[in-house]
Amino acid sequence: MTCNDLHRRIAGMAAPLGVLLILGAAAHATPPYTIQDLGTLAGPDNKIDPGSFAFALSSGGTVVGYSVTALPTRNFHGFRWVNGVLTDLPVVGSDAHSMAYAVNATGDAVGVSYALGALDVNGVRWSADGTTTLLGQFEPRDISDSGVVVGALPVAGQLGVTHAIRWVNGAITDLGTLGGSHSAAFAVNEAGWIVGDSTINGSLATRAFLWHDGNMSSLGTLGGASSHALAINDANQVAGLADLADGTPHAVIWQLNGAGQVVSTTDLGVVSGTYSAAYAIDSTGNAVGASDGLAVLWSGGEVFDLNTQIDPLGGWILTRATGISDDGWIVGQGKYLGFPRAFLMKPAGGVFGDLNGDGAVDGADLGLLLAAWGSKGGDADLDGNGMVDGADLGLLLAAWTG
Repeated sequence: MTCNDLHRRIAGMAAPLGVLLILGAAAHATPPYTIQDLGTLAGPDNKIDPGSFAFALSSGGTVVGYSVTALPTRNFHGFRWVNGVLTDLPVVGSDAHSMAYAVNATGDAVGVSYALGALDVNGVRWSADGTTTLLGQFEPRDISDSGVVVGALPVAGQLGVTHAIRWVNGAITDLGTLGGSHSAAFAVNEAGWIVGDSTINGSLATRAFLWHDGNMSSLGTLGGASSHALAINDANQVAGLADLADGTPHAVIWQLNGAGQVVSTTDLGVVSGTYSAAYAIDSTGNAVGASDGLAVLWSGGEVFDLNTQIDPLGGWILTRATGISDDGWIVGQGKYLGFPRAFLMKPAGGVFGDLNGDGAVDGADLGLLLAAWGSKGGDADLDGNGMVDGADLGLLLAAWTG
């Protein structure tokens, strides 16, 4: 169907349109978020398993993660998603697989390239200009806007044991441990503060740590044995998970002062079951993660099951949220029509279908949808199926305010 065909059809709807809108509006509540399937590197085929997974989101709107590739290999490759375009992040050397774990504001991504069965992985930076750089045989987990990379470096002669490290312009600094044999760094803020986890002396327990000014300190727990720090913002808020006294892990935020000392530890709670974990935090302290197998958002002292924040008829089950930007975009993984998919959620701005942001769903929004007809993704893809089509037209008409 062409855009002209659509215009003619809509012009012929004048008489029954009021009835259609009333029925549609009654059947379709306005959700706070729209959601988009980021697809796979194998193409638009929805029947591809294991699909794709989004790990992180930059302040500039770039998403990174990994995806299954096309036949005949069906390998995992890292991806970078920008404005609806999914780009393959290549492996290095003879490796078969790659995964992108983090991305900074300029679009530079870091992650690993590896071969199945290999004992070591190759740390890689995929720059926004298309350059692929081998960083060394370690696992990068985050990159700051200034290019500081943090991660985990294998300890020679100790299988499966790593130390948290900082990489700056090719120089690697071993950050040490909290007294145990093992540590790993997961995040760094723009002040250079690094967080992760480490085993402690004489115990198998693992504790969340902060490293800054050359010192590593424990962030504590929620009364149990172990904790893990997974994200840090520039307000010195650290997100992760920590054990309760009974050993149950709960999502947590540690607030630090300017000296790096813990001034408060907040149990973020769960949706309805027992466990939770926070994987990312924005600049104001909103965190995302998972609770009892559901993707969640913690905001304003409340926990929200993100499945309740999208169209319930959209075909999604959201299982984990892994990134959040300051403009409220959220990424993670769920199942779309039964298959694992990376997702991107955006605040609907209060009016579902209001594509031009003027507070009403009207002819201007219809014009924008028709202009995007047949394109992949974008704001006009209201049902998040990866294509602007008749289903999106129906949703826009159902939300019509005129």
